[in-house]
Amino acid sequence: MSKLSLGMLSAFWPEGVFRYINVPLQTVTEACVHRPASTAPSAVALVSPEQTMSYGELSRRVREGAAALRERGVEGRRTAIALTAPMERVVWLLAALEAGALVAPAGMEGAELVIGGEALPGQERLLPEELAGDAQPPAGRPDLRAPRLALPAPGGEVLYGHRQLVAMALAWGAFFQLGPEATTALLVPPADWLGLAALLGALCRGAAVLLRWSGRGGGVTVDYLVLRWRDAGDADVAAWRGRVRLGALVGIEGPFQAWPRRRLARTLETPALTVLGRNDLGPYVASHPEWSLADAAGIVLCNADLHPLDPSDGHPLPVGWDLVEAAEIGVKSPAVPQGAQVVEDGWARTHLLAHIDPSGLYYLRRSLQL
Repeated sequence: MSKLSLGMLSAFWPEGVFRYINVPLQTVTEACVHRPASTAPSAVALVSPEQTMSYGELSRRVREGAAALRERGVEGRRTAIALTAPMERVVWLLAALEAGALVAPAGMEGAELVIGGEALPGQERLLPEELAGDAQPPAGRPDLRAPRLALPAPGGEVLYGHRQLVAMALAWGAFFQLGPEATTALLVPPADWLGLAALLGALCRGAAVLLRWSGRGGGVTVDYLVLRWRDAGDADVAAWRGRVRLGALVGIEGPFQAWPRRRLARTLETPALTVLGRNDLGPYVASHPEWSLADAAGIVLCNADLHPLDPSDGHPLPVGWDLVEAAEIGVKSPAVPQGAQVVEDGWARTHLLAHIDPSGLYYLRRSLQL
């Protein structure tokens, strides 16, 4: 299969970015918290308007929180995180993942346990200040494919295991070339594919993450600003004008117009870089600071392969992108969760009609009926 069939020409691939990355057999907290903490414990991991937390402190808090949650028997039970303080929300999200809970970060509906907040009838409420215990993890290697995080999706709920979360984090961190000196500000909480990928992608590379979805932004300069497309016109976004060095990473889920993207770039005085994804797919196409056009969604993300599908039934076409005028995008990636609409040969349907140019950029034409 040609490189263009895969949506990538090596001549235009960003320098220093690997096309494929090995996904280690680690839990998401091992890859994104404990490993960075072991090499640079004093490095800044999380910054909220109220406090700063190092990787060493984050690792300690996550281990202690996970032990306390195991003491309460959370393993395999659906657990919602209802904490409003951004720092505590992230800490207990990671602790619940390490403890083996099925974390539902997007809402409380259907949860058996609720950490913080007000529990609904029939739910058990766990208050962080009352949690204590030193229950050890089960012996043996953890099941990296077991469901650990649930997200709503167009075709029903999808489930992420440790392997998918680690794959998503590695692809994001590598594509945007994050490192210990990088800073990312999140204007979205880790409650969907965008917030989770941006948070975990920065942490796995030892970068600092500013938690600013509560609306208190500006005042500092960052490398990347992460926001949703629908929020691009908000005053909270405009407050970051002149304070974003490399680009605004704008999450999209379907076709978009170029003029709002150009306007956002002018407002922030930085490139507006679209990232295409969905809860049932994870991120799979993105604009890179070195390679983007205003009307293109971007190039294929690390570890993802894209293939043209027949829009009428989703079956893979027997030719590559270089031989079709337009087709539905099919995704194959280690980050695709359980519950995605997978067809022949393991391609996940996006229900997005697109075409590709000779440089590997994808252009979205329209959404197909789900």
